[in-house]
Amino acid sequence: NMVYRVGFEVVTESYEADYFFESYQRQYGKTYLEDFAAIKEIGRRRLDIIETISRKRELRSSSGASLLDVGCAYGPFISAAEERGYRPFGIDVSAPAVGYVQNKLGLAALRSDVSEFEPESHGIGPFDIVTLWYVIEHFNNLGDLLRSIARWIKPGGILAFSTPNLDGISGISNRRRFLVESPKDHYVIFSFRSARRVLERFGFDIVRRRSTGHHPERFPLFGRFRALHPLMRLISKIAGLGDTFEVYALRRHDKVGR
Repeated sequence: NMVYRVGFEVVTESYEADYFFESYQRQYGKTYLEDFAAIKEIGRRRLDIIETISRKRELRSSSGASLLDVGCAYGPFISAAEERGYRPFGIDVSAPAVGYVQNKLGLAALRSDVSEFEPESHGIGPFDIVTLWYVIEHFNNLGDLLRSIARWIKPGGILAFSTPNLDGISGISNRRRFLVESPKDHYVIFSFRSARRVLERFGFDIVRRRSTGHHPERFPLFGRFRALHPLMRLISKIAGLGDTFEVYALRRHDKVGR
């Protein structure tokens, strides 16, 4: 199942500096740039998975492979990718974030809305890899997004993204509260099953998933007992009950999708 959130008010979330500093700090206790190194390390682990898939499928190695990061923010993932030998390119709607990537990191990035992004007009694409880390849920036009991504990825290329999990422990223990407390600019909330069905429709086959965001304290009843948290964390990982998940999929050769 997948939930589309329809609001009765216009969401005017701005993805400029405040989003990555004041708003980010209120949620995580530090600004995005203060968290840069930790996010980059997560990016390295994601690249490990991408490279494992590439080796098993005999795809292009990281050396020289082209990579598009949609919603690149201040660039921790494409920075990690560049260090691995990829040819990364980032797009984001935030001017300060793109400016940081271009001027501080010295990496290729463009301020652009996805609906207006045409890689060929910039002499790039199609890409070996396209990634969206906690970005895909922000699009209320999911079909248009996936059709575009399918055009941007070479047949046999990799699509990878992370997103909140409707079937994580928070979602299954109290579905209503989970949805009410989800950010207003999260328009689509996936379960793994819905992600698989939707991606298949648009020409992608999932080859790996990873449950993330494990919170043993959120388990009903047992979560109040700290001594049980290691056990609850283990159960969460085995059962895929993390409040977020990652998906890694291959673009089929036959068709882009409807």
